[in-house]
Amino acid sequence: MLWSYVLIALLLFTGIYFTLRSRGVQFRMFGEMIRLLCSSGKRESDDSSADGNTHHTVSSFQAFAVSIASRVGTGNLAGVATAIAIG
Repeated sequence: MLWSYVLIALLLFTGIYFTLRSRGVQFRMFGEMIRLLCSSGKRESDDSSADGNTHHTVSSFQAFAVSIASRVGTGNLAGVATAIAIG
């Protein structure tokens, strides 16, 4: 029963409810999201290291890209395995 137009209506209602409840945070903070996503990882020198090497931090975009890649890769592997098993 839920896998019909009821699910679409339920998802739309839930999305509108949470948008109103959070006062549209996904629209209000869009610029901040882009700024944080595009900011690069800064180089920081570690004064306690004896060799004086600089260390890189992971930027927000790099963390985002790794997260998306792992989810898409896992989905592709599961999809191919399911298709082979069904075929």
